[in-house]
Amino acid sequence: MSAAKKIILMSFTLLSFMSAAQAQKATFNWLFGQKVGLNFNQSPPAIISNTNLNAIEGSSAISDGDGKLLFYSNGVTVMNKLNEVMDNGSGIAGDVSSTCNSVIIQLPGNDSLYYLFTVGAAGQALQGFRYHVINMRANNGLGKVIEKNMLVDNQYFEKIAAVRHCNRTDAWIMVRKWQSDEYHAYRFTASGIDIDAPVISHSGLSIGGYINNSLGALKFSSDGSKMVAVHSFDIDSVELMQFDKSTGILTNNIIFTPNLVHPSISLTGLYGAAFSASGNKLYISSSNSNAQSAVLYQYDVSVHNATAISLSRQLISQNGPWMAGALQLAPDNKIYYSMYKDTSLSVINNPEAAGIACNFSYNAIRMPQSQGEPVQYGLPTFVAGDMDPQFAPYNFSMVKPGDCTSLEVAFSINHTNGVDSVFWDFGDGIFSRSLATNHTYSDPGSYLVKLVLYTTGCGATTQVLRRDLQIGGTIVKDFLPKDTSLCKIANLPIGTTSTATRYLWNTGAITASITVNAAGTYWLQLDNNGCLSRDSIVVEIKPVASVSLGKDTSVCVDKPVFLAAQTTASAVRWNTGATSKTIKVTAPGQYIVTLQNTGLCSSADTVNITWGDCAIYIPSAFSPNGDNKNERFGLANGINAVGYALTIFNRYGETLFHSNDPANKWDGNYKGKPQPIGLYPWVLNFTNKYGFPQTETGSVMLIR
Repeated sequence: MSAAKKIILMSFTLLSFMSAAQAQKATFNWLFGQKVGLNFNQSPPAIISNTNLNAIEGSSAISDGDGKLLFYSNGVTVMNKLNEVMDNGSGIAGDVSSTCNSVIIQLPGNDSLYYLFTVGAAGQALQGFRYHVINMRANNGLGKVIEKNMLVDNQYFEKIAAVRHCNRTDAWIMVRKWQSDEYHAYRFTASGIDIDAPVISHSGLSIGGYINNSLGALKFSSDGSKMVAVHSFDIDSVELMQFDKSTGILTNNIIFTPNLVHPSISLTGLYGAAFSASGNKLYISSSNSNAQSAVLYQYDVSVHNATAISLSRQLISQNGPWMAGALQLAPDNKIYYSMYKDTSLSVINNPEAAGIACNFSYNAIRMPQSQGEPVQYGLPTFVAGDMDPQFAPYNFSMVKPGDCTSLEVAFSINHTNGVDSVFWDFGDGIFSRSLATNHTYSDPGSYLVKLVLYTTGCGATTQVLRRDLQIGGTIVKDFLPKDTSLCKIANLPIGTTSTATRYLWNTGAITASITVNAAGTYWLQLDNNGCLSRDSIVVEIKPVASVSLGKDTSVCVDKPVFLAAQTTASAVRWNTGATSKTIKVTAPGQYIVTLQNTGLCSSADTVNITWGDCAIYIPSAFSPNGDNKNERFGLANGINAVGYALTIFNRYGETLFHSNDPANKWDGNYKGKPQPIGLYPWVLNFTNKYGFPQTETGSVMLIR
């Protein structure tokens, strides 16, 4: 094994969560705008610049419990974690220009099925509320859309939001019906979405008329107790309502107008909204005029009182030249703010603080400039509260300490709010009723772990959570071929014969072998029942033996050219058959030399040689007697000329031979009959390289 080759052996920790706050990472990858995003698995969040998502407004994304991206959507296409269109993921009947166009929710009680909910855009042919089902077990974990464009109702567009039911398992999907004052809440359970029985609430504010009045955000607070709806253009108002997570009913609507002056007719006016993590502060964005294109307001909504809320209005910022876009609470409890066609995201660093103490930072995160106008109007939509463990669905972690071959696992619940008691089934016939417990398996293998949760309070239920556990894996060493150097890398297969539960290459491939077409370092990670082994191979291009014959040139018979391959190569071969390093050239043509040096790749060079400005030489005699010596008569050397014409006569002035090709010479015959010994006159006409016509005459003695 060469020094360049690296082996990395890792002990795998199954779904290892260091704290309850880390247990819920479904919201940790944001994909939005023009192929950009943020990754909240680190602080500050890392910029994502390798996506294939183009979204003018809304988008959505979902990650697994470890914060690894599963898939994302702009409302018209579903992309997998490799940034490729998911199997059957095109043709989604949403719209890239819908304020909140989509949200993704895992089917309660199912570890592989996810629902993508979408709404269309104002004024577009495809409107309405639809759902699409994704199976993440398909295509080796890359997923497949197994149902799509399932219409719920045509009267909903631009606005969609989701929040957990009080049982922390189910969800409510809220939409706004056009030309009405109705909000419809659909319950989403282990059986799917109940499309036949939405919970209908009347707000008292009918939204209709100009179709773009439907624009504007729809958001729940993290705890689900409040919902805000923003209405743009002619309406230019905000609705703030209280929400019952157990019944899906909205009540106590408060309507207020942050803008003291109605926005310019061509601008949206109010657009984005977001609650702080506590739900006590509400932020609203607005585009009012060219001078106030991105305005940000703050309200104190800790008390649900119309007068108190209106009086709490604070103007946080007035920025430009960008237009106000979406606001979104993040896993770090900051609120991020997009502005249309901006190059950066702005951030509210302390959303719970009143007024300017909220520490608003304009253009705080600069996005990749290679994307042109990376920031658009939108930011992704998530299930409200899923980034906060105290409101998120119940889950449990399985942590395997120490060496990956260990059979001991630590089990714990991500949070215990509302939990009365639990029952663990470790899948091997052993049980426990402890909230957190360690268990040692007697044999390696696959086990189905079940956790039964008995909850109290709102939505008191018995919930059963199931997870697959792989334990007792093996570590594999040196499973890739040795490093290699090749003269050419084209469709080179590299891989392993070692078996594994899962494969992962640094290229993103998930097969045992791959085909490469470029030099580089390639690593493969094997997952054997939770034990990760990694090996790498370096593929290099060998150096080439250098050779140069110089520029194209010309030659004359009396002025030969010597071609030299200046090299220490172990083997030299010319297309003439010569094997010397230098050859003598007396005739025009294409000359090629090929070199082969020990340890190096072969190389070749070519030179083209033409006739030069050569003096004309024509012999005075020839003997076509069959002895292969001086058999034909004509030009004895090359000529750099055009319009060549050689004519030979007999003593009576009759033409015996004529040629326009210097290589075509007289064989001493006329009409197939040999001519007698004697003297034959000739005339040669041509135009020299300077463009002047020339005539040469003489006679030749034919000897038998």
